[in-house]
Amino acid sequence: MSLSAVEIREVRPGDVDFVAEHMRAADIEEVRASGHEPFDALQRSLAVSAMAWCAEVKGMPAALFGVAPLGVALDPRGAPWFLGTDAVPRSRRALAALTPRYIAQMLGAFPHLINCVHSRNTVAVAWLERSGFVLGATFDHPATGEPFTVFEMRHV
Repeated sequence: MSLSAVEIREVRPGDVDFVAEHMRAADIEEVRASGHEPFDALQRSLAVSAMAWCAEVKGMPAALFGVAPLGVALDPRGAPWFLGTDAVPRSRRALAALTPRYIAQMLGAFPHLINCVHSRNTVAVAWLERSGFVLGATFDHPATGEPFTVFEMRHV
């Protein structure tokens, strides 16, 4: 798929509903493993994010992603997140080519990015590693007991 087939744009009304309704199975499992449902997880993530975007494929929302502030002024950390539909794996090369630009924007605002990923979401774990994130400790989620792995990246 060409880069022109993927457009990154601002989040619009209806995007949350569409992505939640068409969310890929691995992301649904991850959201539920953290004790949430797809619509609520997307809505909540957008509400707390300092930056957020929609990846659109062939005119349809394919994913929502962004970064939420975590730290304080002396320790500005951000939590990056990404939840998508089944269009994401079909568009992975085009999305991967765009990834560094948005990670750089996140790092510009938050020099330390940190979050956790459902350890069983092997596609997401592999993408994080390819994107330059460092995987850390695995822990059991306090609400569900599901395994999650910390990932992080620092501005150098």
